[in-house]
Amino acid sequence: MIHRLLLSLCLIAPLAQAGGLPLDSQQRARLKPLETTLAARYGFSAEDLQRLFAQIRYDPTVMDSMNAPAENLPWWRYRAIFLTPERIDAGAAFLTTHQASLQSAAQQYGVAPALIVAILGVETYYGKNMGAIPVLDANATLYLAHPRRYAFFGRQLVDFLRLCRENHLDPLETKGSYAGAMGMPQFIASSYRRYAVDADGHGADLWTSMPDITASVAHYFAASGWHPGQPVAMAAKLMADAQPDAFVSANGTGHFTLAQLAAAGIHPQGKVQDIDPDLPVGLLRLVGKNGPVYFICWNNFAVIQRYNSSPLYAMAVALLMQDIRNKRSAEPTAPVTVTTPTPIDQ
Repeated sequence: MIHRLLLSLCLIAPLAQAGGLPLDSQQRARLKPLETTLAARYGFSAEDLQRLFAQIRYDPTVMDSMNAPAENLPWWRYRAIFLTPERIDAGAAFLTTHQASLQSAAQQYGVAPALIVAILGVETYYGKNMGAIPVLDANATLYLAHPRRYAFFGRQLVDFLRLCRENHLDPLETKGSYAGAMGMPQFIASSYRRYAVDADGHGADLWTSMPDITASVAHYFAASGWHPGQPVAMAAKLMADAQPDAFVSANGTGHFTLAQLAAAGIHPQGKVQDIDPDLPVGLLRLVGKNGPVYFICWNNFAVIQRYNSSPLYAMAVALLMQDIRNKRSAEPTAPVTVTTPTPIDQ
């Protein structure tokens, strides 16, 4: 049986949506191959698709936001957004309130509860800011306007409509970020379809189901290579004769040892007695308020960047994870994650 798109609600919606601009004829023509793919490869009704695509709006604010992400800020300004006392306190409260779901996800996937909470804290402030842009419009706009990644966003649009069919979502009413990311953990459509977990038996719901949300984030990290109990990053102290340039990489990855860094005058600021000295490390340099700051990074730091490729994002998650855990530990074991010097204006 050919599956049809579940459009009973959206097809009776008015053609004019609140935001964005109607598509012109050239834009509609550029979207036509996606309609063809959905109909020919995935069994969607061509008639339903035509009616749905007629309601897509081009949203100029999407590209404005895409061209000015927070990740363009220097580190000392970026961290001031996410590492506030209020966000840390809210994360500690979240860790306690949802301990059952977090522990269940941790036990199944081997991912620390504090990491799951930190991801949700950075992504959406624990669900407060999940986005208000129609995901269909966001993906269509990026497909039409992004100079380099249009093919990627075309695939996301296709995956989004497949996701809507599979999960009984209204494609015109589903909201998310300017990049088409959805729910509390902000999964794009392809990640939603691949990593979202139906932990409570009611369909994978990343907006309101805490068992689904926590399990899905944990599943993502387990599949991405998270190593339980291993460190993430640690602030580095440089001796006067240190030579960091040979070790620095743009994203903190490397294949050095702590001994090699020490020989170059680069030392961890925290305790490393319980860390395997043979684990490969890299060195990350970020822009602090008073000059460059350096962090020694392990493999788990790179794993966070598979969720978001920005090293600023990964460091904010690592530090928030630590601060939440320090505020209220709710884990049976607390592996070393990241140590950073105070003050926090670096």
